[in-house]
Amino acid sequence: MTPRTCAVSVTLNNIIQKNFPEEYAERKSEQDTLVHLGNESMPLFVMDVIIPCQKLSLHIFEPRYRLMVRRIMEGNHRMGMVALDSATGSPVDVACEVEITECDPLPDGRFVLELESHRRCRIVKAWDQDGYRVAEVEWVTDVPPQSDQEKADLRELTTSAASFARSWLERAKEAARQGGKQLFLSSCETKVN
Repeated sequence: MTPRTCAVSVTLNNIIQKNFPEEYAERKSEQDTLVHLGNESMPLFVMDVIIPCQKLSLHIFEPRYRLMVRRIMEGNHRMGMVALDSATGSPVDVACEVEITECDPLPDGRFVLELESHRRCRIVKAWDQDGYRVAEVEWVTDVPPQSDQEKADLRELTTSAASFARSWLERAKEAARQGGKQLFLSSCETKVN
């Protein structure tokens, strides 16, 4: 759901506008800044890389993100997650839309969230609003592999990555059993070299 696709209740709109004119004007101005030239806008949580269909938990404690979550929960329960570019320190230009599937507010204003990621988007334009990032985005259409060769290449890559991850976990467990942080680090160096 976006502001462009939601029907407005005329009666409720008139009641709110009449009884809360300042709040109505502020919210309308916020909403107007979020709708641009056919692209959608969404708040961004700047944290880490996330891929479609991934699930994760978040603990929200920063005041700017607490405000953002309250606003998201009043709306469509969706936001973008984006990583920082390690070279520049600014957000990268591709994000992933996530949906808040569970939101547990804590008495001190923090939140514990369960998220599920859906689709990727490209950041067209970003700006700060009330301390957090907001971006105008366009959706990325991922094209699945078509040919048998593309599918085989993808399977091989996936298998290789899974094998590497299993090997790394085994080395970490062995190092923990032996109590040797140095053993683990040296085994990683050997594997990389």
